[in-house]
Amino acid sequence: MDGNLLRMLALSAQRRGISENAVVEDVLLRNLKAETLAEAFDRISFGKETFRSIIGMTDANGLEIMGSERGGKAYSLARELSESQGQPLTFSQYLTEILGSQGRWFKVEGALVKPEKVTLYHGMGPKWSSFLKSYLASAYATTSRTGLQLKGDGDFVSVEYSLS
Repeated sequence: MDGNLLRMLALSAQRRGISENAVVEDVLLRNLKAETLAEAFDRISFGKETFRSIIGMTDANGLEIMGSERGGKAYSLARELSESQGQPLTFSQYLTEILGSQGRWFKVEGALVKPEKVTLYHGMGPKWSSFLKSYLASAYATTSRTGLQLKGDGDFVSVEYSLS
């Protein structure tokens, strides 16, 4: 491996308090999961300020409706693609790994302590929180009709759900 890559690996392991092997495993796992979904979900990337401006100019009701329409469809497709690769995808994995870690829609707080009760921080304001709540409710409803609680506005959304 390239010397710069090895130094970056060592720094990442030290910063995270884990072994270099654990860093490599984590990166490979995330990238392999992302590769499965990448072709189905085309992306456009914006800087945070640009995205925040777009959200700010968008109708709140329209965002909520769009979230409700897209959430279930996107989660169902992600589950189907993952399962076709022999990798079942739970709501918890979708929330924390796909939307959180890979999609960078928000930062997930509390998943290590209690995975069924997390707080999502995004810094995008109340309209994005409203979109997230409708999106997540729609996604969750594809596998369960009960047990999901979503609270918050501003820059946080609290999510509590049943793991069963």
